[in-house]
Amino acid sequence: MRSDIATQCVEPFAREGYERVSMRRIAEEVGVSTGTLYHYFPNKAALFEEVVRVASAQDVAEGTQLLLAGFPNPVDRVRPLLRYVAGQRDRMVAKYRVLLEFSAQVHDHEAWSQSLRRARESYLAAVKTVLEVEDDARIEIVLLTILGLVLREMAGDETTDIDAVADQLRALVYGERQRPDFAQSAGAPDHAAQLRA
Repeated sequence: MRSDIATQCVEPFAREGYERVSMRRIAEEVGVSTGTLYHYFPNKAALFEEVVRVASAQDVAEGTQLLLAGFPNPVDRVRPLLRYVAGQRDRMVAKYRVLLEFSAQVHDHEAWSQSLRRARESYLAAVKTVLEVEDDARIEIVLLTILGLVLREMAGDETTDIDAVADQLRALVYGERQRPDFAQSAGAPDHAAQLRA
């Protein structure tokens, strides 16, 4: 029942924000008494930490399933991964806004840090599974790229060429050599050759 309640609380937190939504309002929306809510969660912070855990698990399960089923070759999953993130941007932006708001108000920073670490570890494990890459540094780059895309969306910047970013990310993660178009144009100096000399 605890996880079911947390699952139903994702939307109220995302829609209203951590500060504005009350335990009474959450209980009404979920369809339980406030006593039941407090039975499972001693306070709003504890509820929110469970919401983060549940939401992360849902993201990981949904995204992993879609990408593994649709693309047999892991190299071909980078572009769909970033497109999936872009397609979920409204939901992800809402979640990150609430995370930032909660982070500014949390009193038990160590417990919150542990919750965020667990969420991050689940995302890292999912990216490793989807891209079939074991190098932690490369997986970190993928996760940082995803977070960067979400932050750009939060800032209202929709100018990112997802496919171009995905192509460069794929080259970086899988060690492929790709030269930018401007360096391939006729007469363009080969700066890499100059550096090797």
